[in-house]
Parts: sequence; C-alpha cells; structure tokens
Amino acid sequence: IGKLRNSGIEVSLGYSKTSAAGISYALNGNFSYATNKILDLGGIEMAPTGTTKHVVGYPMNAYYLYQSEGLITKDEFLDPDYTLLNGQKYGDQKIVDRNKDGVLNADDKMMIDKSSTPKWYYGLNFDVSYHNFGIGGMVQGAAGGWLYLGASTGYGFSSGYGITDWTIKNAYDPINGEGNYNTRLPRVSVSNSINSSYPSNTYLFNSSYLRLKNLRVYYSLPASFTKKLSMQSARIYVSGQNLYTWSKLPRDLGIDPEISSPTAGYPLLKIYSFGLDVTF
Repeated sequence: IGKLRNSGIEVSLGYSKTSAAGISYALNGNFSYATNKILDLGGIEMAPTGTTKHVVGYPMNAYYLYQSEGLITKDEFLDPDYTLLNGQKYGDQKIVDRNKDGVLNADDKMMIDKSSTPKWYYGLNFDVSYHNFGIGGMVQGAAGGWLYLGASTGYGFSSGYGITDWTIKNAYDPINGEGNYNTRLPRVSVSNSINSSYPSNTYLFNSSYLRLKNLRVYYSLPASFTKKLSMQSARIYVSGQNLYTWSKLPRDLGIDPEISSPTAGYPLLKIYSFGLDVTF
C-alpha cells in the first residue's frame, strides 16, 4: 500500500458593472493550482514505464531520463581520450555518465521533478457591450506541464520516425553550422540511433499555453423592432472557436497542449459560425 499527497487551491472571481457612459461588462475568472507527491510505495521500487517512473518524493509519472549536457563538439569527437558510444559523432547528445563508472546504461538515468500534468489552470470569460453591440469570449490555459517529444521531433529519422521542417531547422547542421553547438536538437541522421536509444532531458518541452477558446461579436436588434415580430429578443452574431493558441511547443509539430499528449493527433479545428438567436 502506498501513499500519495495531493494539494492545491482553486479560486473563482466574478465582476460586472455598467458605466455611466452605458458600457456594460462582465468578467468571470478562475484559477487553480494542484500538485501531488508520492510519500510511500510500500517499500517497493517500481520499474520505469517508458520515460517516467514512480519514485518517493516525486510527483506521479515524473520523468526518468538520461542527462544531456549539450552536444558533442568536433574537437571532442577527434580527441582520442574522449569516450564515444558506438556510432556517436559530433552533433550528437553529450550523455552524462552520472555514476562515473565509464559505462552509459540505465544506472545513469536521473529523476526529474516534472511531469506531463500541468500544475496551474486558468481561464477568463468576458462580455463587453455598448448599447446594442457587444463582444464576448473565453480564454483558457495551463502551465507547469512538460512533454517528452522524442518521437514527435523525429529523433533525426531514426527508427523510421517521421520528421518536420521545424526539426531540420533546429537540429545541429554539420555542413552549414559546424561550429554552432547551441541548437535545440542534435544532428539529423538516417542511421543514427544514439538519440533515440538514450532518451534525455534534451527532448523535454514546456507545454504551457494560453488559448483564445472562443470569441463572439454580436448585435442585439432593437426592442421596438422585435416586438413587431412577437419576439422578446433577437441577436445577430459572428463567432469563432479555437481561434489562436500561444504555446511554448513548436507549432509545426502539430501537438495540442490542451490534450497533454506527446504525439500529434487530429488537428484542432477552427470553427467559424454566423447566426441569429431568437427568443419568443
């Protein structure tokens, strides 16, 4: 029997007012913070599941990865005293031998106090109107989550993974940028499996986002007009859903941060609509 501690806070606030100039506005916001920590696993050391592991003192599904300290330089590659893995070249990950035993294996992996579950969630509903015209909508987001995107970035063609233009532009380029070892990703190679065989913190990406979930612009027909048609009210509107997302995830990878999945699924649809709301 294990123990898990969950803690957090949730706050909701609302405010509405009509000014002397006839501008009415209503705001409703919410914010929550939630975290968890494993306190006890009953004395059992659980085996890792892919890139995550349950360990006392860390959150559920915390990442369990190799530590990378950037990329191997050409000078290091040519240095006869520098230890290289089989097939490793300059531009590949510089995996750290954490226990200093001269061998790179699972004993060199480290726990990272991060998981795919966000810690913060927030949202805001708003509506502003002036006489018969108005605009309203909702923004929402989350922060504190991290996604492991090894497969999504293609691992440099290795193991049959696909690849995106973003990966090419952000990977080490031995031809056009030989001296630039500050790229986001290691080199791209058809046959290289070093980067996929040693999953590391190189492929952890911050999945925080803010999304304009929906927006509506409307015009309420005058009461003098609706009464003639035996209607209590009528409103013409134009609206859109999933209009824009601000995210730290590479947009070209096609990953929806709201789902917290490390692979691209069906594209998020933008929906535009035009209509008439009538109340009799």
